[in-house]
Amino acid sequence: SVGTIAGATSICVGSTITLTDSVTGGTWSGSSAVATVSGGIVLGLTAGIDTVVYQVTTHCGTATGAAIVTVDTPVTASIIGGSYACMSPGKEDTLYGVPAGGTWVSTNGFDSLIAGSAGSGMVMVKGGMLGLDTVRYNFGNSCGTSQATVNVTIFSAWQCDSIDYVKPVNKSASANGISIFPNPNTGSFTVGYPQGAVETNIIIMDIYGKVVASYVYTDRNANAATFNLDNAAAGTYLVKVVSDGTVYTGKVLVINR
Repeated sequence: SVGTIAGATSICVGSTITLTDSVTGGTWSGSSAVATVSGGIVLGLTAGIDTVVYQVTTHCGTATGAAIVTVDTPVTASIIGGSYACMSPGKEDTLYGVPAGGTWVSTNGFDSLIAGSAGSGMVMVKGGMLGLDTVRYNFGNSCGTSQATVNVTIFSAWQCDSIDYVKPVNKSASANGISIFPNPNTGSFTVGYPQGAVETNIIIMDIYGKVVASYVYTDRNANAATFNLDNAAAGTYLVKVVSDGTVYTGKVLVINR
């Protein structure tokens, strides 16, 4: 009989591991093109799973042992999902880690992380304290560890009510109104307005009516203007567009950078 095969069970492409068995004198072989096996030394060739076989032949016959070896490739972790959560119930943010199977960490403790099903890579971010938290996703294999981060702003209940009210709108302005995108944003956004007006006046105000930006456009071929409110505080701003006497209004939400 053969003994127990010992050694690592995963390997990075281009690297080697050494497998041993307590019973000596046998032969080693692989079962696929994922890796090459020679004398217990396994070289990873391509991503996948290989079954490494160890056989010992005596006058009593041939005994066989096997070990499963996973060949990994280097990966770059990434995060898919939103960038804010709320203190109010039912307003959690859902994030997905790619590839699935990594671990999540809240670095500032402003929120709690509720993991999804095992191996799904999903996590729910639930607001605990107002502020900006950095959520980190770590994924590692035999090739090393990769880390991705995303900043998650925790808003109060009333701020989230404002976010719900200021919905993202179509990027194409029409004769029936204006568009604001992206919305929410971090201070840089575009206001789309009907084309063909002799004069278009765009005014950005805070919720108290104070004008924070105002521009007049006289290009009849233009239908969009980009704003950069670099020094604006986070919050809801009112957008007023007067196009040849026709008034359009909207709201835009600026979140923390």
